[in-house]
Amino acid sequence: MTDIQKVEFLTMDVVMNERTFKKIKEIGFSRIPIIYDSENKWVIGILMAKSLIGVGPSDKTLRELFVRGEVTIKLPLYLSESSQLTSVMKQFKRGYSHLAIVCKDE
Repeated sequence: MTDIQKVEFLTMDVVMNERTFKKIKEIGFSRIPIIYDSENKWVIGILMAKSLIGVGPSDKTLRELFVRGEVTIKLPLYLSESSQLTSVMKQFKRGYSHLAIVCKDE
């Protein structure tokens, strides 16, 4: 599990140029959280890094590539700290999500 303070994010409006591809490579994870914007860090999707194979740097935004079907972005799974592991594993097995966001119970 990665603490939210250490997570690297992208936004849907990031330009997918060489600098962004280098950042994704440096992040080193296969799933990269996509946030609404730099002010509102609500995770709205998970970029599947393997979907970037065959997509080269360009002046297009991540949003444009997603709308055109060139990259895969999955919906995140939100869980509470008290979620039962067995139910979480069942949801992962269904394949709808590839990453879970654990929220504090309050």
